[in-house]
Amino acid sequence: MSTSELTLNEAMESINGFDEIAIEKHMGYDIYTSDEEGSGVYREKPVLMIRCLIFVMQRRTGQTDVEARRAVMEMTVKDVHDYFADDPEDLDPDDPDSESGKDEPQHDVEHTSSPLSASSPE
Repeated sequence: MSTSELTLNEAMESINGFDEIAIEKHMGYDIYTSDEEGSGVYREKPVLMIRCLIFVMQRRTGQTDVEARRAVMEMTVKDVHDYFADDPEDLDPDDPDSESGKDEPQHDVEHTSSPLSASSPE
């Protein structure tokens, strides 16, 4: 069960300049530094990157930077991975196997009348 209503991507997109400074100062991590291939440091240390995002979420609840850092560093890896909400499933009404497609009528299926739907003469 997630602790945050935000997904990991939503949390990343919510980072502001003050958050960036606090992450660098208190977590020792530059979230925008790229490695030599340009893939980004977050790919090298993904758990630390998620901890940084949780640190920001903790700060937003009113914890001091020190309290937020302590709380996030005491979390287990399982707690870190479970913190954010799951990304919503791919919702495609044209795909009957997706969540939204399951309830949609199939438009490419030929409908035949059934005896139950036939109207009786009056």
